[in-house]
Amino acid sequence: MSLTDAQRAAAHAPGSVTVMAGAGSGKTHMLVSRYLHHLDTLSPLQVVATTFTEKAAAELRARIRRGVLASRPGDLDTLAELEAAQIGTIHALCARIVRDHPSAAGVRPDAAVLDAGQARVWRSRHLRAALAQLPTRTFRHLPFTRVAALLPALLDDPLLTRRAFDVGRGPWEDWAQRARTDAYVALTGDPAWQGAVATLHAHAGEAGDRIEDVRQRALTLLDDLAGPDPSGAAEALIALPLTGGSAKAWPGGALPLVKEAVKTLRAQLSSALDAGLLMLAPGSTDEWLAAALPDLEAAFTHVQEQLGELKRRAGLLDFADLEVQALRALDDPAVLAHYHARWQAYLIDEAQDTNPVQAELLERLAGPARRTLVGDEKQSIYGFRRADPALFRAAGKRITEAGGASVALDRSFRTHAGLVDVTNRIFGPLLGALHTPLQAERPSPGGVTAHAWHLSDTKPKARAQAAEAAHITAQVQALLALPESGLGRPLRPGDVAVLTRGWAALRPIGKALAAAGIPVHEAGTGSLLATQEARDGLALLAAASHHDPAALVAVLRSPLGGADDTAIWDLVRAASDSDLFTALAASSDPRLERSRTLMADLRRLARHEPPSALLRRADYLTGYTAVLANLWDAERRSADWRGFTDFVQDLERQHEDTFTVVQVLRETLDAGVDVPRPLLEAGDAVTLTTMHSSKGLEWPVVITANLDWSPPPETADLLLDADLGVGLRRDQQASVPWTLIAARRRAREDAEARRLLYVALTRARDHLILTAGAPPKRGSLLDLLVPGLSAAGVPLTERTAADATGEPAPPVDPPAAPPVSAYWTDPVHLGESLPTATTAAAPPTTAQSDADWAELLDLLDPTWTAWAAALASCGVPAPSDVHVDLPVAGRVSGHSALMLWRRAGGDVLLVDTAPPGTRALTVHLTDDPADVARRLHDLL
Repeated sequence: MSLTDAQRAAAHAPGSVTVMAGAGSGKTHMLVSRYLHHLDTLSPLQVVATTFTEKAAAELRARIRRGVLASRPGDLDTLAELEAAQIGTIHALCARIVRDHPSAAGVRPDAAVLDAGQARVWRSRHLRAALAQLPTRTFRHLPFTRVAALLPALLDDPLLTRRAFDVGRGPWEDWAQRARTDAYVALTGDPAWQGAVATLHAHAGEAGDRIEDVRQRALTLLDDLAGPDPSGAAEALIALPLTGGSAKAWPGGALPLVKEAVKTLRAQLSSALDAGLLMLAPGSTDEWLAAALPDLEAAFTHVQEQLGELKRRAGLLDFADLEVQALRALDDPAVLAHYHARWQAYLIDEAQDTNPVQAELLERLAGPARRTLVGDEKQSIYGFRRADPALFRAAGKRITEAGGASVALDRSFRTHAGLVDVTNRIFGPLLGALHTPLQAERPSPGGVTAHAWHLSDTKPKARAQAAEAAHITAQVQALLALPESGLGRPLRPGDVAVLTRGWAALRPIGKALAAAGIPVHEAGTGSLLATQEARDGLALLAAASHHDPAALVAVLRSPLGGADDTAIWDLVRAASDSDLFTALAASSDPRLERSRTLMADLRRLARHEPPSALLRRADYLTGYTAVLANLWDAERRSADWRGFTDFVQDLERQHEDTFTVVQVLRETLDAGVDVPRPLLEAGDAVTLTTMHSSKGLEWPVVITANLDWSPPPETADLLLDADLGVGLRRDQQASVPWTLIAARRRAREDAEARRLLYVALTRARDHLILTAGAPPKRGSLLDLLVPGLSAAGVPLTERTAADATGEPAPPVDPPAAPPVSAYWTDPVHLGESLPTATTAAAPPTTAQSDADWAELLDLLDPTWTAWAAALASCGVPAPSDVHVDLPVAGRVSGHSALMLWRRAGGDVLLVDTAPPGTRALTVHLTDDPADVARRLHDLL
């Protein structure tokens, strides 16, 4: 493919160049051409190319290799040097510096690098011992448990933590005063606020009218808000009543206008107060924080030194160490001079994703070399990794000030002209000054290119999710039925992607698509150890090697054991004088025969077989993978089971016995490590993935769903900022620095959410569909998009759940309830003895027995939690995964209790034991919780 004028200007620039590369603008093609241009005068050994993922680095090296083969056939020397060239991630570059100069870096020559997951597990394993060595004086203001909870966050980014502690007790009173002033100016300068105030001034009702009194009171309170003590005025303004008022007392029909104006003022003021800045002032929490900071800093310093010494002795480095120690090596003038002479050109891809340490390292390392800085501020979406687009902006400014070039790649080779025109108009209001319009290379095929949809009735949430999933399914079916798609052929499932902000929202969508016979491909979906298959496998290994009764219960309830809740409860009662394992081995209950055989076999094998052999044996005995193969997402679940087995095999190469492997698995879970799930070949299937994971990819049709997502409130007790220092909360009371840092984070997250929407929407080549399960709500993704949709003329359609698919939802009749006695003999104890259709044995009454049963409930898999939430949203009480007793206030009138029973066949029986008689409803685990809730609601 030939170069455009802009690409050629960047690729052939004689000196350094900053390249602003828009979405789909042929960035990688330009980068390869730039690398080949350097090879006209330099060896590959003199050129450094950095990217931010191993996958991207491998792709770049492969494309450069193809470029050399095409442009320099027979140049074997260059090809050989290319294999040794520095083309890789920023951490690979740091590792090379540290290996080349271990003495200057302050590390052992044989130091091993831990990946992010390994580093978290290692730290979790050694943190408790380091904490135990802290002196008693450290806990004068913060108890041990609090310090232990705060230290992991401090250790996650030690450089930022050190800079935050250096701020110390800043001028908090001055900061609070400025924040109050800025918040008041922002509030009163908002066009909605000013319009409401103007309405109150422009209209007046007759004296004595209730709303006229409210209007006058509101104007007085608005003046008081600007006074020295505005808190009372704010409370009074929010509390103003809007009932009453006579339309006859208001000339020109102004009554509803005045009411709406007061309502606007109350809402705007409430939002400002929630942000915490309008009334911000230092208080007792700040006094406590000032006293606690030195102790917390001492604890951090002590633990960091202890862990650092342990790592040095073991010859270990994590990614943060790599960056810091590489920077330390560059402090040596000889090392710096070595690299300035060795590497003459740098290509830095995705430069908007660098963090402050990486940016400093690259700046010092490159020195006088030619630099090609490639990035796009609009695609900076990794703030949680401390990526800062301002660093890219500053580095680009330094290049141009030194005489380098600046090139914008604004021609999209991905999206056709019609859709580019629509998205350009959306992005204007969305991104503001950051927006630079794209130019389309492909002509428009004509027709509608984008539309948006949201649900109006959103109660319960599960119903809204089901309706949105049904709408998406109907849209995909309609698109797949078209005889022509603009691709020269009918659209295929593999041409479609559904993107959401988080993984959880993809589940009901995938389920609805699969139920309609449309193949789906989940491209990742979180951590392997969080999957049900890994949890089943871990419980199996723990029960076999650790004599863990909680793990045994989890195995019994899983497809591996296949026991229902009644059988488990009977086993718990039988084990009153022994442990569960002994009771299981002695049981003659036919419902537990499978579990009894399984555990006897595995506990014998665990003495001499590796854990992966136990997993394979369990599958052979129970047909576990055959069960997975019959579920709607069989391919994904089966891959997760294989992935867990492979992960266990990797661990057993270092730790042969099952007992130790289980310990490592539990440490990995406790440390919150995300273990990647196995990748699946997408094939001809609809791709389900997150907006973050979609970066760098494209599809003919993109559906961005779950746009009603809103950022959760800040819940961290500890916040850090290089300028504002350390922010802490005490008993949920925020300090001044915590409030200011939280506000700064909210602003950054809002900006990043806008950039994330840019990334998501620009993945579409031909057709874009936007959906949400709720109307635009302040702060939601859809709310951010609304001004842009209006500017682009994209209609925002509102529908109800009933007509989400274009047709009224047909009623679902519950099946005839089978006799209850066919399913159990004794009731599950839920805090009280309940009447049933059979003779019930008296449940245990001791506190210890109830606590044991509470523990069993707590082991229920995520399906239980999903159903409990769906049922509760319909007003039906359900057992919680935490609370055992059913509160009287939460019961449906006339219904004593609702119980869920798992049967060996995999169904669940939902049982109501209230008069006029026990009634039951059988459902399958693959049923949608919202549908189950509706059917049960009808039954009751």
